[in-house]
Amino acid sequence: MFFAYFNNPRNHIQGANNKLMGVRSGVSDIIIPAPGSIFLELKSPTGRQQPNQKNFEAECLQYRMIYILGSDYDQIREDVKINCKWGYE
Repeated sequence: MFFAYFNNPRNHIQGANNKLMGVRSGVSDIIIPAPGSIFLELKSPTGRQQPNQKNFEAECLQYRMIYILGSDYDQIREDVKINCKWGYE
């Protein structure tokens, strides 16, 4: 099971409502909620992490969660396979 979620509000009102519901800036693009949850931050080949994304990565690592940053599909897939504790194929 995995999911993506909407973290880019259309306007400041929706942004304020999202914040009240607990939406945070910097959270990774995809979260795989399984034993040893994996947080994936996807970038284009020229993309760079924003400061809030670096802060979220540091928080994940502080709590010993798996955080994968990448732009190459095959490398990301391999990293997920290596880090999965639940038999991903």
